[in-house]
Amino acid sequence: MSSFYVSPGVTRDESSTMSVFLDPAAAINGTSREILEKYVLNMGSFTTNDNQLIKEAILFQYLDHSIPYCRLKMRKAFGDIATDCVFHAPAIFEANALSRAGKHPFVYIFSHHPKYSLLPEWTGAFHGADLMFSFGEPIARMQLFDAFPFVNGFNDMERGLSIFVMKLWTNFAKYG
Repeated sequence: MSSFYVSPGVTRDESSTMSVFLDPAAAINGTSREILEKYVLNMGSFTTNDNQLIKEAILFQYLDHSIPYCRLKMRKAFGDIATDCVFHAPAIFEANALSRAGKHPFVYIFSHHPKYSLLPEWTGAFHGADLMFSFGEPIARMQLFDAFPFVNGFNDMERGLSIFVMKLWTNFAKYG
């Protein structure tokens, strides 16, 4: 069997904008508790028996109990739950499975919100934010990613970050 290396990677806030798809007003006003609870209680099974107690525990863990009905906190909780369930947990599961099989996974979490993103700051390191840095967008200003348009220019830190990320991927390809 040949040896291979895998690098499951995610951004810190993969699903930060997901609540906006269910409730467009969430972009400005945040998400209602009702929408958050409906999403969690109706989402796919976490166990083979679709345990409702697990879903209630997830809601309890992610809600800010000091401000239980703050719509902005609900929007953040919605994004965090979706990010962890849809992206982070599967990446960790994949890395663990590969490790048990004797492979060497390299996991990364990209956490930078691009300075010139047209998406608001609350979206954080949204889904795909790492791609423009992986492909040198801050250096070449190629505008490769029309789905995430940027104003002319990145700052020096972002150009350095892009060089660093490209070196990481190059070294991963060369050496595993």
